[in-house]
Amino acid sequence: MGKIATTQLILGALLFLISIPTAIPAQEPLCGPERDALIDRLINYLGFDTSHRHSLVHRGEIIHTALPDLEKTPEDLAVAGVMLIIRRPMTEVVEVFLDDESFRKGHEVNQHGVIPEEATRAQIEAAFSQVGFTGEEQAEVKKILHAKPGPHLNLSRKEYSRLQAINPRDPQATEKVSSVYRDILIERSKSFDDRGITGIEPYDRKRNKITSPARELTAAIDGMQFLVEHFPSFSAALRHSPQPQVADIGHQDFWIKKSLDKRPLYVLSHRLVLTRDSYALAADLQYFVGHSYNSMLTIIGAVKCQENTLVVAVNHTFTDQVTGIGGGIKKKVGRKKVAENLARHFKALRTSVESRN
Repeated sequence: MGKIATTQLILGALLFLISIPTAIPAQEPLCGPERDALIDRLINYLGFDTSHRHSLVHRGEIIHTALPDLEKTPEDLAVAGVMLIIRRPMTEVVEVFLDDESFRKGHEVNQHGVIPEEATRAQIEAAFSQVGFTGEEQAEVKKILHAKPGPHLNLSRKEYSRLQAINPRDPQATEKVSSVYRDILIERSKSFDDRGITGIEPYDRKRNKITSPARELTAAIDGMQFLVEHFPSFSAALRHSPQPQVADIGHQDFWIKKSLDKRPLYVLSHRLVLTRDSYALAADLQYFVGHSYNSMLTIIGAVKCQENTLVVAVNHTFTDQVTGIGGGIKKKVGRKKVAENLARHFKALRTSVESRN
């Protein structure tokens, strides 16, 4: 299935930059009976067995698995885990997650902007002021100018029409493409802010078919029964984000620009964070993606375990690349590549985290 979906799953799961400096002695309990029981249920729910738990607890290994049973739509690729034990307090893990530099590394961001809450139109436009295409990105501008509904861009038919109205021979074509694309992002952000997931406009494909990020993300959220059962307020906040807001759950909207497959890529993302004395939860909901994949949801949890922290990440990435003929094989290969790359990236990041004071 190529590197696109693999890369995107890695982006979501790298929101926490975590290390395991040393393995935990075999005789040391994980958290205590009550929390151990919850962790056992989580491990079983995610498809890990006793050998996985031993590798996690006693050898400090990164464990991971695919989650085909959680894939509720043909476009879905789900990966369980990356569950780690670290000799760091949970408060430090949360600080790392919220740190601006960690955000940039986790998303492999070139640029990003924070969209203020309850902002005026002028404030929103200011937040998106850096959105645009540069002189070095003419290949992408040309794709946009000549694009039609299909797999190469994620736009509605109305958005395609607005961009197609620009004359490719116009000396100001790049600036006009940047301006229209900026307005598209602003309008999609406003629609999500007003109506949540139901306000996400679908992408138009060939032969009048559509791809619906709203349907994809709703299916992923509703399919996380463990979250619904043990953290119902967070699950409800995620399902109905950004309105109505649930007390104690922080919300933040971003636009992100990064490079994927040597193409500039814009993403609109909504983040939720809930912190308690014994655990923390975060979610990254990418409700608009310019190309290559459709949408993405990453859930990350941190559980306080004495002086250690247990971290789990579950990621759903939706891509049309795994549908159609040979979809089953594409998914199987894709999940394997994702899991392997996920482990390699976490190991590489240990050095980064261990360097923190």
